[in-house]
Amino acid sequence: YIAAQLNVANGAAMPASVQTSFDAATAMLSSYTPAQAKALKNTNADKAKFTTLGFYLDQYNQGVTGPGHCSE
Repeated sequence: YIAAQLNVANGAAMPASVQTSFDAATAMLSSYTPAQAKALKNTNADKAKFTTLGFYLDQYNQGVTGPGHCSE
């Protein structure tokens, strides 16, 4: 999540699909304290959503989706 914020701050484009995931993650992170998020059971739908959003943002950060990996 923070890496995605930093990528955008450094000028990387964020496609609409990634922006949607980023916005959803922002909303979820503002709804849970870190302790509450950590305590979510594996069967909880929000835990699955956190995991899915993390996957999508990681794909963006790794250059799989979006503008690709930079040369630096």
